[in-house]
Amino acid sequence: MITIHRKYYLFMLLAILTSCKKFLEVAPPNDKLETSSVFADSTSAAHAIIAIYSQLTSGNLGLLGQKSITAGLAADELYFTGNNDSYTNFQDNNLQINNSQLNDIWTDLYAQIYRANAAYEGVNSSSGIIPSAKAKLKAEALFIRAFCYFYLVNYWGDVPLITSTAYQSNAIKGRSAVTEVYAQIISDLVTAQADLPEDYPTADRGRPNKWAAAALLARTYLYTKDYTNASIIATNIINQSGMYNLADLNLVFKKESSETIWQIVPVTGYTNSWDATIFIPYPDQVPTFALRDSLVHSFESADKRKSSWINSTTVNNSTYSYPYKYQVQQASDITECDIIFRLGEIYLIRAEANIAAGKLADGEADINTIRSRAGLAGINIGSKEDGLQALETERIHELFAEWGNRWLDLKRWNTADQVLPAIKGNNWQSTDVLWPIPAQQILLNKSLSQNNGYF
Repeated sequence: MITIHRKYYLFMLLAILTSCKKFLEVAPPNDKLETSSVFADSTSAAHAIIAIYSQLTSGNLGLLGQKSITAGLAADELYFTGNNDSYTNFQDNNLQINNSQLNDIWTDLYAQIYRANAAYEGVNSSSGIIPSAKAKLKAEALFIRAFCYFYLVNYWGDVPLITSTAYQSNAIKGRSAVTEVYAQIISDLVTAQADLPEDYPTADRGRPNKWAAAALLARTYLYTKDYTNASIIATNIINQSGMYNLADLNLVFKKESSETIWQIVPVTGYTNSWDATIFIPYPDQVPTFALRDSLVHSFESADKRKSSWINSTTVNNSTYSYPYKYQVQQASDITECDIIFRLGEIYLIRAEANIAAGKLADGEADINTIRSRAGLAGINIGSKEDGLQALETERIHELFAEWGNRWLDLKRWNTADQVLPAIKGNNWQSTDVLWPIPAQQILLNKSLSQNNGYF
C-alpha cells in the first residue's frame, strides 16, 4: 500500500508534469515545482516517471475501465443495463459530439502525452542525470507517449501529433495523418525498446522493460500490416521463456502472473483491479455492464475460458453474464493488477502475422498453443481464409473485455459493416468506425476538422 507521504510526493511531481486536462489550449500554471528540481538527479526523475503511471489508475484513462467499457459497448461484447446516454451512445453507435465520456478519453490521453513530453524534455535537459539513466528514463517517456497515441489513432484516425510542451503551437495544431502518427509511434517504440532494460525496474512489472515496448511494437506492426516485423518481434518476446510463460487460466490475471508483460499497479489502498470494480456487481444487483449472449454462447462447450473468465448472476429471474477475469474488487492486499500486455496476445499476434503472410503451419501452431491452454483440441488450417477466421475466433475468446481489442479488430479488419448491423440494426453507419472529435476540442482549436458522419 502506498504511503500518504508518497502519495503527496507523487501528486506534487505531477504538478510540474501537467497543466490540467485542457493543456492544449491553456498555458501550464506557473506556480508549480521547478522543473530543475524535479529532474535534478536520477532518483527524483524516476519518481517523476512513476508519478505519470499513477495517473493511469485515475480519471477515465483506461484503468477505470473506460477503454474496455466504451470500446466493448461500441463492438459486440458488452451491453449497458443502465440509462446514461454517455454509455448508451457508445452501445448504439450513436455518439454525439458533446458526449462527456468521449471528451474525457480524448483529454486524458492528451494529458498523459503532455506529461510524457514534459518528462522527456526535463530528463533530456538535466545535467544531474547520468547518461545511462537518462536514456532509460527518456525511453519510458517515449513508451507512454506511444501507448497513448496508439489509442488516439485507432479511435479517431487523424489526430494532432504533439511531441513537445510548446502549448502555444500545440493549441492550434491540426490533425496529422494516420500514417504519420503510426510512424511516430513506431519511432518512439524502436528507441524505447533499445534503451529500456531487459529486467523490470520494479518486481511488480509496473514499469515497462524492453519487452513491454516490444509488445506494443509487435501490435503496432500487426495493425500496420507489417507482418514480417510483427512476427519477428513477437517471436523475440515468446523466446524469453525465463521471464514469460503462459499461465494457468485461473492465474493469468493475478499480480504475480508469469504471463504479464506490463501491468499497472494501483497506488490507492484497498483497490485491486479497476476492471473488477467496474464489472463485478454487488450481491443481488444487476451488472452495470454485461456480456452479450452472442459472445457467451459462442464458446465451445469444453472451453475452460468460459468457466474461468465469465461469471453470472440472476436478478428478478433474468440472468446476466459479466467478465470475471479479475475477481478481487477491493482488498487490503493487492493480488490483482490491471494487465495491459500479456503473452497470450503475443501468441495471437504472431499467429495472425504468419497466417496473413501465408505461413499457415506456423499460425496454426500458435493458435493451438492458446487452444490447448483453454482445454481445447487443436485445429487444422487449410487456407489463409480459414486461418484468419480461426484466428478471429481465438481473439474473441481470449481477449474479450480487455482494452477494447474486439472493437479495434473489427475496425482494422474492415469487418464492422458485416458484423455489427445484425446487433446494432439501423443505428450502424459505416462512418461509426471512427469516433467524433469532441465538440469542446473543436471549439478550442479551430484547426481541428470533424470526422465524416458527425456534425
